Amino acid sequence: MCGLTGACPEKLPASSRRKRLWELDEKCYCPLVGVCFEVSELRRLLGRAVNLPGKTSDYEVHVTAVRLCEKRTPFAEQLQRELEKRYVLALKRFRTAKTPDQLLALWREALHGTQVRGALWAVWTHPQCDAVLNQQVYADIHMLQHQLGSAQRREQKQMQALEQENLQLAEELATMQQRFTAFRAENAGTVDSLVKQLQGRNEEILRLGAEVQRLKSMAENAGHPARLLHDLALAQQRLLQSEARLREQAACQTELAAELAESRKENARLEDELRGVLLANAVQIPCVPGKNADLAGRCVLCVGGRTGAIDIYRGMVERLGGKFVHHDGGVEESFHRLESNISCADAVICQAGCINHNAYWLVKDLCKKTGKPCFYAKKPSVSAFLGGLNTLFRPMQGAVDPQVLPDS
Repeated sequence: MCGLTGACPEKLPASSRRKRLWELDEKCYCPLVGVCFEVSELRRLLGRAVNLPGKTSDYEVHVTAVRLCEKRTPFAEQLQRELEKRYVLALKRFRTAKTPDQLLALWREALHGTQVRGALWAVWTHPQCDAVLNQQVYADIHMLQHQLGSAQRREQKQMQALEQENLQLAEELATMQQRFTAFRAENAGTVDSLVKQLQGRNEEILRLGAEVQRLKSMAENAGHPARLLHDLALAQQRLLQSEARLREQAACQTELAAELAESRKENARLEDELRGVLLANAVQIPCVPGKNADLAGRCVLCVGGRTGAIDIYRGMVERLGGKFVHHDGGVEESFHRLESNISCADAVICQAGCINHNAYWLVKDLCKKTGKPCFYAKKPSVSAFLGGLNTLFRPMQGAVDPQVLPDS
């Protein structure tokens, strides 16, 4: 038996008052603290309440926080206020439950959704949460933590495979773009040469036509029509020969132009296919906690970059929960818009290899003035852009110093 009524809180009569953090069952603190707070948050909050050594491990931070929640301490009161403020919508929803069965139904519904943290705090502090429901919720959240750990390991393996595939596809795309550029340059030179030849032939035809007219006029007025008619026949023969050569050159030009147009269509088709594969892989990249950044609605400004990769970058940012804005670095868009874009963005990724020096220094100067963190990518690749997101936003869970970001 318990002896005193206060020693067994699960035996107390039902009350309309919600439980406080320090009034919960002892076994609830470990999952509640682990699920509702990141380790970085606990370290920051705990540093205000106790003298926390700088080399304290994540496990020691968690254990210390759990221990301080078992009693009414300043730290427990601080977590109580933070939980009440953070999960006010979940508390309002669970307040409608009048019986343990209704409370269990709301918990099961939240367990299959994305609001498990707020539901956990709301159900354990609810006045109708009895000992049976308390144990059921504890068992559910315990198994959920195991399932999340297994899912995280699978997603890490998938992420590594997708990164490798993206790198390979990016290299193939770069190789095909180089081949197409060389082919286009070669054919452009051939077409220019044929155009110049045609212009020369046209000038020759005009000159011969003027000569024919002159000879006709002379034949009509001169006293030796036989000789002039002979010269006229020779001129007409040269004219016919020139026209024949012109037709041959025109046919050759038409054939080369058709080959060039077909090559451009084929290259465009291949670029679209590769861009689609890269975009599909970028959209399917899983957001792994601790592996990739969680943008949490933040705005990312990308300055420069290849036109075909913009949709890929946009898909990455939106997949990671952020908003994407692009500026071409002054190629077509005005530099004046760059200042407003940077002021509205939370961070900047500058494709340094795809913009000119003026745009580069303008971005660097504006980021320094506004205090916005900026990542400078030498090569405009998908992996470099993803690395920039991780570099920029993984530290943003705490304080971010823009001077620390790499200027690579």
